[in-house]
Amino acid sequence: MNNKVKTILATIENKSTVLPATKQIQQVEKAAQGIIDEKMKENQIMEKEISEYDSFIEKLKDNQISLVADKNISAILTTPLLTIDAPSRNILQSQEDPTKTYLTLNQSMVNGYLKAINTDGAEKLNMSQTTYDKSKKYLETTKEKIDTALLAYNDGPILAQAPCTDCSDTQ
Repeated sequence: MNNKVKTILATIENKSTVLPATKQIQQVEKAAQGIIDEKMKENQIMEKEISEYDSFIEKLKDNQISLVADKNISAILTTPLLTIDAPSRNILQSQEDPTKTYLTLNQSMVNGYLKAINTDGAEKLNMSQTTYDKSKKYLETTKEKIDTALLAYNDGPILAQAPCTDCSDTQ
């Protein structure tokens, strides 16, 4: 049996463990609730200060910038939705990125058509001059858009690398 077949068999026989990331989701929920609770307490303190109008006005006289503090809060909380054992994660991470593959394939096709258009004239390609010009313009525009998309493309991992904390057989 050759190595490729052995690799496929080993992959098929691998007992993969994919579980909901309940603990991680609960941790993020707890962190979010902590932020909300903290801001609620700050708002209650501010509301109490404002409700005591006379003392509030006195504080304003002493501190002119207290009304300028327009605080916004921004927080990014991330968590995986699933936990995956190491062998399964490695298989998933080694897969091609479908978006990049799609863009690269289309880039190759458009470049090939554009090469044919630029190499051969309208007559050799059995086109009218108008069709030839429109086709060339379309392909050039499409090439530019694909090239721009590939330049802007974030070539990150398909699968986030979160550890499998609940998996019994992690490696």
